[in-house]
Parts: sequence; C-alpha cells; structure tokens
Amino acid sequence: MKSVQTIDVKGLEHTDHRPNNDNTRTLVVLTKGTMVNHYRVIEKIGAGGMGEVYLAEDTKLKRRVALKFMPPHLASDADMRARFTREAQAAAKLNHPNIVVIHEVSEFGARPYFVMEHVEGQSLRDMMKDHDLSVDKIVELVIQVCSGISAAHEKKVVHRDIKPSNIVIDVQGRPKVLDFGLATIQGSDQITKTGSTLGTVGYMSPEQALGRHVDDRTDVWSLGVVLYELFTGMPPFRADKEQAIVYHILHTPAISVAVQNPSVSSDLDGLVMKMLEKEPALRPSSKEVVAVLSKNIDVPVTLYEDSSTSENVPTMVGREIHEGMMGDVFDTAAQGQTRLLCITGEPGIGKTTLTEDFLRTLRSEKQPSLIARGRCSERLAGTEAYLPLLEALESMLRNRHAGQVALTMKQLAPTWFFRIAPPQSWDATDIQLAEDARAASQERMKRELFAFLRELSRSTTVVFFFDD
Repeated sequence: MKSVQTIDVKGLEHTDHRPNNDNTRTLVVLTKGTMVNHYRVIEKIGAGGMGEVYLAEDTKLKRRVALKFMPPHLASDADMRARFTREAQAAAKLNHPNIVVIHEVSEFGARPYFVMEHVEGQSLRDMMKDHDLSVDKIVELVIQVCSGISAAHEKKVVHRDIKPSNIVIDVQGRPKVLDFGLATIQGSDQITKTGSTLGTVGYMSPEQALGRHVDDRTDVWSLGVVLYELFTGMPPFRADKEQAIVYHILHTPAISVAVQNPSVSSDLDGLVMKMLEKEPALRPSSKEVVAVLSKNIDVPVTLYEDSSTSENVPTMVGREIHEGMMGDVFDTAAQGQTRLLCITGEPGIGKTTLTEDFLRTLRSEKQPSLIARGRCSERLAGTEAYLPLLEALESMLRNRHAGQVALTMKQLAPTWFFRIAPPQSWDATDIQLAEDARAASQERMKRELFAFLRELSRSTTVVFFFDD
C-alpha cells in the first residue's frame, strides 16, 4: 500500500455562462444544436408551468441528459433565482435509485437550469392509461417510490408536487421521482398559479391548499392520492372546477378504497385513508408507509441499487489484490461458512472506498447477496446501544427483496423489527407486539437476530458492512 490513487471529482458548482459585459439578461431561445456549456441541445421534450425540458448530449461524457430551464417569468426575479439554486443543491444531495439524479445546476442566457439524468420510459400517468395494474404491482411500484421520498425526507427535502406525471417508469420497470426541489420555486403554497393544471390541484394537501407551512407530511398526502387513484382508477376528490376540488380536499372525507375495489385488503385501505387524513399530525411518515406496504405483498420487492459509477463516487486503482482477497472471503461465505473480515490501515488510506468498490462489483456482477450497512464510530458513543446494527437492519428494508425481508424480520425478530418500523397508531396488534419488543431481554434479542439471519442466509449471502 505504498501508493494509493483516487479519482476525486468536485461536487456541484454554480457557474454563470453569460459574457462579462452582458447586463441585459436577454433570454436565449434554444434550438437544435445550441451549445449550453458542454451540452448540445437535441430537441425540446417537455414544457409546463415549471419550465421547459430539453434532451441534450453531454459532449464530455458522451451521454444523453435532460436540461430543465427555469420559467422565463421567474428567471428575472433575483430571490427566485437564488431559491432555485438552493433547491437544486439540496436535490443534488439526494442519492437514491428511485430519484432522478441531478448532475449540475448552472445558468445560460440569463436562465438557471438543472442538468438531470435522462430516463427512457413512460410516466406513471401513461402507464395507468395503458395497463390494468394488479394490486401487487401497484404496491411494488409505490414501495419503491415511497422509499425514494423517504430518503429525501431524511435529508429534509420535501417534494411538494408528487403526482403520476412526476414519476417515470424506466425500461427496467424501475420507478423514479422527478423534479425534487422544482415544485417549491413557483410558490406551491398558492392555490392558483400560472401554468397549474387540474392534476396538480388534485394532489395538493389541505395545508398546501390553505397556503400554510408544509413539510414531509404533504408528500405523504399526495402519494396517498396517487395510491388511491392507482387502486380505484379515479382520484379521491373530483369536481369540474379547481375551487370545488379544493373544497373537497379541505372538507370531504374520501370514500373507502375497498368500497370501490374489493380486491384491496383492509390493511391497504386503512393505510390510504390514514395518508389522506386532513390533519397532518395524523398521517403516517413515509418510512411507516414503506413498512405497511411491505407487509401487504406476497412477492419479494426489489428496491434497486444503482450499480453504475457516477461522477461523484470515488474509485480506486491498484487494489486488485485486496479486492481479490475480499472476493475469496465472499465466496467462502456464499458456500455457507460465516466469515468476519476486518479492513485495517491508517486513516485516509482508502479503506471505505475499497469496500464500496468491492460492494459495487458484487452488484454489477449480479452476485446474489443482501448488503446491509451501519456506522460504528466513537462519535456515536452514548447513543442507542445497538445503533450500528439497527442501521444495518433498517438498510435491508431499502435494499433487495424489502417486502420479504420485512415479513421475515417481523415474524422471527419482532424485537428488532419494531425498533426500526414503529407500529401504526390504528394497528392494535402491532402496538402490543411493539410493547412486548421494548421489554425484551438481551438474550431474546440475540436469539431472534440469529434466527432471522439464519433464515435470510438460506436463500442469499448476507453481507454486513460496518464503517467506522
């Protein structure tokens, strides 16, 4: 380990491509072939109240991207421009396979813009029109969408405009949420605004429609509307005029999902009704929604992990020997022999990056494995005694086969499951199980954990990564 080479790519930068003597702030009309920094415009692929979207070629990395420009009527507002940049930077911090990646925020011709990954596929709105989705398929898709939303909420980012047209299904069937951060720049606390559509109003939460402060619970409401529509084929609040829709959102209870679609279970019906509570405090969190959905599906749900190497992920060279040793340990574990591997070395030498590279290799080679991650650090001293292990177990609910993992954990290791996924206030059985779990002895917790991991390892290799 005499020399370690790393590829360290700088993070998000806000650059201004206007000439130094440009004081007119003239808006540039984009046409085919226009160069926006190092992006060559191919064609316009969308437009709406939130701006214009163009398909473009990244001439440096030879890939297609989407450029979304701020609406011209907002681009002249200095406060809105600054807010646009802050929102873009917040959204760019999100790293989740069910959220469309934002590569950069910059400015061209006096208009700020995002550079996003271009996703080939169809919107959830179009899929709803073209396909008759089963209950299991709906739950499978929404678990993944809500997993991405939950990851954003952990970063204090609220979408505020969740609706079927802002969810795209890629060619692999993976749902991705679009436009994180963009929905707030138009003043989404207003009931009416330029470029708004009936669909947008139909997905507003009561507090949003009233112009009150909104937080992550407004996304839960909007996703509840999406879920209701997927189950029943119609939105919960319907009327000919926007003002009437808003009235129903504020005052009219939604009709039970099960009444309109008897194939929906009482648990799922109850979940949707809770998501559509008028009072935000009564709604479940996005993490709780994932937990409930995971319990109500009979087939494993794959929460995709991104196996590609993006610009902001450091990689290492010259570590083939060490990765080979790690591969040998994994192969031994895959044959049924438990192994503990410690990666040691001086601070900053690249232990974490080496491990991350190896885990990415496992995913890219489609090795059958379940990867769990937790932090173990002196800085966490004095916190929850089992925090590293709890974090690792919780990460399993965001990785592969989350539905089956959640079901197995709840059955074999309830003392751990209910520390990760608190029970819903309306589920008396789960509340009792959670109370029992809190009173569990260490011996019971160890016994349940062993039974849970033994059952998981019957079908796949389980890898725990604890980073100090």
